Amino acid sequence: MEPYRTFRFNEKLELEYPCYWKYKIIGRDTDKMRKAVRELVDQKDPRISLSHVSRNGTWTCLDFETMVPDEDYRTYLYYALKKHPAIKMVL
Repeated sequence: MEPYRTFRFNEKLELEYPCYWKYKIIGRDTDKMRKAVRELVDQKDPRISLSHVSRNGTWTCLDFETMVPDEDYRTYLYYALKKHPAIKMVL
């Protein structure tokens, strides 16, 4: 068995582009979160699906998957989603 390898923050992901990338976005209003994704992505119908709703319905987690052509676009989307007021967290 291989020893557990810890992730180092300065390591760069080895991805082959273009590829599909999934973001998990968390917020309070599902409709506003879906609208935020549509505003930021240049796809007609981005893949957005419900992942989880908190027990009391306060928080919602959506999965958003899209084709990313390169590293710059992948990180741009991450920070753009994170900055949007309808989205409280991006994973």
